[in-house]
This record gives sequence, C-alpha cells and structure tokens, in this order.
Amino acid sequence: MRSEHAARADARGAGRGRARSTRDPAVQREIVDWALYRALSASGLDTFTDFVRARMYLRRGTELPTPFGDPDGAWYWFFEQKNLPATFVDSVDSVDSVDGARHGVRQQAMAMSALFAAAEEDPLRAALDTLYAAARTYGSTYPALLAEVRQAFPDLDWQRA
Repeated sequence: MRSEHAARADARGAGRGRARSTRDPAVQREIVDWALYRALSASGLDTFTDFVRARMYLRRGTELPTPFGDPDGAWYWFFEQKNLPATFVDSVDSVDSVDGARHGVRQQAMAMSALFAAAEEDPLRAALDTLYAAARTYGSTYPALLAEVRQAFPDLDWQRA
C-alpha cells in the first residue's frame, strides 16, 4: 500500500521530470512529520490523545502543547504515566555500557525524543534529528525505516542529499 506522502509527492512531481530538493524547508518539514508519525506508530504512542495532539500542533507550525512545552516537565510527566506502553528495543548507538554489551532502550522514550526533535526551529536540523530519533525507536530494525522513507518520498534525490 502506498503512503499518503508518496501519493502527494507523485501529484506534486507530475510533469516536472526532476527530483525535489531535500534542501527545501517545506520538504524537510514533510520528512519531520513522516518520521515523527513513524516513531509514534512504532512505539504505540500514536493512539494516545496527547501525542496525536502534539503532532497536530507541530503540523500547524505552533508550539508544543502542555505537557510537552517544557521538556523537563514533559519527561517527568512521561515517566509518571502508567497507561503508556513500555517496550524495549536494541540500541542503535555504539556499545554504550561498561560491560561492552548493548542494552535495550525504551521505545516510547525514543519516540518522545522524536517529538522534541520535530519541534526544532531549523527545518533541516528537525528533519535529521527526527529521522535519527525515529531510527532509534525502531532499534535494530532501523534499516526498514530508512527503506520506508525512500519509498515515502520517491521524488527526492536521495543520492545527492
């Protein structure tokens, strides 16, 4: 099944015959929204009103709503929520422990990082950081996310990005 972003990309690119630029801030914001949605979906947070509302605010270009407006307070709120899922994935970062082993990271915390990255003012920074946080949400299956982003945005010249 084709994604909504791929269908919109085809419609925008029809007749142009060339790839859109990843340097375009509007394209960067589309990638931000796509990556945030994937992170929220992968972590199971896409069904919680607070997270859906936060994504909606970001899509409108407005500041994050309560409880996300203050990152420190938002993290406190996040860890106090007993109704949120708590699943763990392998860390995609280099080995980060004293014993040399990889340890799991909470998938929902990685999705929270994606939410804060999506709120960054600079669209390029937001796109890169949100995509990275989404990859961390996927854990060791992050290559699937990277393949999905290429499919979702087929009109981007990924080789020259």
